[in-house]
Amino acid sequence: MPKERVCATSETVSAAIDPVVPLYRDWCRARRDWLAVSEEPGNEDWDSAESKEAESRWHTAFREMLKHTPCSNQGIAAFAHVLWEQAGPGSAEDTPEFIEECALPEAILIAGIWRAAGGEGCRPF
Repeated sequence: MPKERVCATSETVSAAIDPVVPLYRDWCRARRDWLAVSEEPGNEDWDSAESKEAESRWHTAFREMLKHTPCSNQGIAAFAHVLWEQAGPGSAEDTPEFIEECALPEAILIAGIWRAAGGEGCRPF
């Protein structure tokens, strides 16, 4: 049975319960937790139990998100943020390289999707 295709201008986008959103929240929480423990002394190789546990949750949420199609603006914004983290600028935000990377077509496209879906700011976090 073919999946129903959803486009950003259809009424379906705002009507359905979006399965991506809770998975995105799990992804954000796990990412935040991993980043917090990655800075702890003695965890320079990110091999502490806390790092591995957060990393596992982070990857699991990511893999689960990939199984779904966003069906709300919030879900589309979530996908844009995750894509930004995966394929967007890789340089530190306070560098000239970051500004150059933000001017690349793919970064402009991701940021545009983010804003169109109601994401706050000019680009994903």
